[in-house]
Amino acid sequence: MSIRARVESLFLSRLGLLLLPRGCAGCGSPDAVLCADCRSLFDKRLSRSVYGVTAGAVACAQYTGAARLAVLAWKDHDDRECDIPFAACLARAALDLPEVRSAPSIVLIPVPSSEASARARGRQHMAVLVKRVCRILREQHGKDATVVGMLAAVGHKRSVQLSNARQRVDRADARFRMRGSYRVHPESMVLLFDDIITTGSTMRACVGTLTSAGVVVHAVLALADTPARGTRPVAHQAESPASMAG
Repeated sequence: MSIRARVESLFLSRLGLLLLPRGCAGCGSPDAVLCADCRSLFDKRLSRSVYGVTAGAVACAQYTGAARLAVLAWKDHDDRECDIPFAACLARAALDLPEVRSAPSIVLIPVPSSEASARARGRQHMAVLVKRVCRILREQHGKDATVVGMLAAVGHKRSVQLSNARQRVDRADARFRMRGSYRVHPESMVLLFDDIITTGSTMRACVGTLTSAGVVVHAVLALADTPARGTRPVAHQAESPASMAG
């Protein structure tokens, strides 16, 4: 999408919100960014084991139905008002981890988009969201939380043909690089944040890059999980989701 087309699209979306009342990003209910019923879809805790990650990966919702529509509206259709409820969901998910509640400090790392994707969306959507999560943890829960953009996406030419599984794994591992040299306090809790878990290759590539640089990831947190066909993530309902705003 060209810059002109992007500007026109943003203008029309803002104009539409001024002229017409908005609907819930998930179900379309009037006058709500994300209605109570759709918010409750993000109170699940869907767990996956991840090699080298103590608490594994935890997603807030199953990537289906209204939850899927809400995430797509936010991620691909520029519904930036969803930043607030989605940040609250991820903050609750983080605080549901006992180790996070007791950690003296927390380091939050967003999974970066490629430069092309960030240009198309007009922003690094996960970086924006994680900054809001950090604000919730600091201002509402008194946590010593910091966002550190350690990772950068590495571009690849699509024309390269990958002939076997090993090459595909190597390519996935090379999708990200460290933006510099970082030293994390050994008592700090490191959390990696992504939007959607599909095959898990993105989070594994990020964890691998961070681990190789000496950064130990405690948990991966995501808005939604799309399990591989024939598998099902372990589901746990959030015990008592607090009302949070960012």
